[in-house]
Amino acid sequence: MLIKRGHYSVLEQAYATFRISGVSRAFTHQLVPT
Repeated sequence: MLIKRGHYSVLEQAYATFRISGVSRAFTHQLVPT
């Protein structure tokens, strides 16, 4: 395998964090009127 498990874990964690931050941001925008 070209991608080592360690590197894949880092990418996966970063992607998960990005998705969570995006969802929480949208949720905050719904709660707080602009």
